[in-house]
Amino acid sequence: MKATPNQKSDHVTSLLADNLEKSLYIKAEEIRQWLLDTPGISEAVKYKIPFYDFHGPLIYFNPQKDHLIIGFTKGTRIEDPFGLLIGDQKQIRHFMLDDIVDFRETLPFYIDEAIRINKILKK
Repeated sequence: MKATPNQKSDHVTSLLADNLEKSLYIKAEEIRQWLLDTPGISEAVKYKIPFYDFHGPLIYFNPQKDHLIIGFTKGTRIEDPFGLLIGDQKQIRHFMLDDIVDFRETLPFYIDEAIRINKILKK
């Protein structure tokens, strides 16, 4: 079931809480709030993982016990000045979040770039 834009889905909350260690869950909730603070972003569970849409698929979370994979659906179009995106898929690139990574300095750049790209491709 799709959540109303800019509102948290109870299903996503449960999915993250059940699949992440507490410290990672707290980080995921912070990132989730950043996303949902952007007007027009909605979240829903697709393919059994949380997806965030903004003019089409934007980002997804793939929760593992010891890390969170943050996937950018148009990741190959995102500049990577910090060298943190990984993957060899045709379009998707990932950001690996664990207890070591300080995401607050870098992840907002990638999220903003993903939003910018989706806006451009929407036109």
